[in-house]
This record gives sequence, structure tokens and C-alpha cells, in this order.
Amino acid sequence: MKRKDWWNGYNPQNLTENQFILVTTTPNSAEDTGELIPALKKFNEKYNTYPKNNLADKWYASEENYNFLEKNNIRSYIPHQKTVVNLGDYKYEETSDTYTDRENNIFTFRQNIRKKRKEKMKTKIKWNTKREWN
Repeated sequence: MKRKDWWNGYNPQNLTENQFILVTTTPNSAEDTGELIPALKKFNEKYNTYPKNNLADKWYASEENYNFLEKNNIRSYIPHQKTVVNLGDYKYEETSDTYTDRENNIFTFRQNIRKKRKEKMKTKIKWNTKREWN
């Protein structure tokens, strides 16, 4: 090993509630994205149910994870890794509260977040991961 610092060869995943570890998995994958579903399935095997809520950092953000959470009625708190969206590039449909991009992909609006900076305000948009294709 040429590096002088120590690197963990495993990526432990813990599902907790009230500071108690309910399920743990220890894959040797460096990415978190692919580790959420196996941890939730292990939770289901052990407790015969899925958790009602899930909180994770942005490294767990993927369409596959969002679809799994939605399919199993797990309320998700995972921030998106996407950049700021220019709403001027989308057509807004007021009756359905949806936005359509230039390729006719339909997105459901979920949340508008404003972060205050020193000089100006920036708007970030969070999207529902469920896409409808026309």
C-alpha cells in the first residue's frame, strides 16, 4: 500500500431507530447507492415488514432506490444529487401540477427550497422520481 493513511475495505450499513441498530450489513462495495435495497430487504426478512420512514444522505439517491421505496410505501427523505433546474426550460401544467421537459417527460413538483447566500437567493427544485412517458 503506497498511501500512508488507512482505508476501510468494507462499507457497513446500519438501519437504526432511536439510536438502536436494528439491522446491519457489511458489503465490500465503496458506493452507498446499491446498498439501500439489500439493507431494507434484510430488515423485511427479520421483522416481516418494511420501515415506515427512511432517512439517508444524497449518496443513496438513485431512481432504483426511489422506486423501491415508493413501491413498498416507505416515506423517503433522500436529497437528490441533481443540480439547480431552470424552470424556464419546462412547460408547467397547472391542473396536474406537473412540468414537462423538451422530450415530453413529465415530472411532478415536490418541493421548492430556497437557500440564502450572502448576495442573492438561489432556488433549488426537488423532483418526484416517478416519471411518466408520453
